[in-house]
Amino acid sequence: MPLKHFAEKRRMTPASREKHTHLVGLRNKLPVPSFDKLLRIVDTAIDELVDAKAGGKIGLVYTKTGFLLGHQASAPHKDIEYVWNKVSTTLINKPPGLVWTPLEERHVMKTIGALVMWRMSVRDEDWLCNFKEVDRIDIVTGDEIKIAEYWINTKST
Repeated sequence: MPLKHFAEKRRMTPASREKHTHLVGLRNKLPVPSFDKLLRIVDTAIDELVDAKAGGKIGLVYTKTGFLLGHQASAPHKDIEYVWNKVSTTLINKPPGLVWTPLEERHVMKTIGALVMWRMSVRDEDWLCNFKEVDRIDIVTGDEIKIAEYWINTKST
């Protein structure tokens, strides 16, 4: 089932998510084995989240990119570091830990977010997605930054 945008009630298909500018740029620059490893790490993080929450009374799973791939995520630290290192060194030629410009940070964050959104959209479950404003201004567009939040009811799958 495709990912559904909650507020606009539109489907976000895997084909449309896969064409995201940041994701295409990453795919074009990375060797296939490295890109495939990124996909496996993201897919595993999502699988583990769903499996951990599926047995609960409510069955409602909530997540966002930071919960899956942030530095306090439950995924193995080496996997999280691999994602951040691979994306940042590939796109901006700087590993995490060095000072990133706001534009570099934006590029890395949008790419990792696009990667998670695409992997959500290829799953069999019917996920809902909402974009929440976070009280920060995008340095390129001047718009308020929005992060994607995802929900699934594991009792209905």
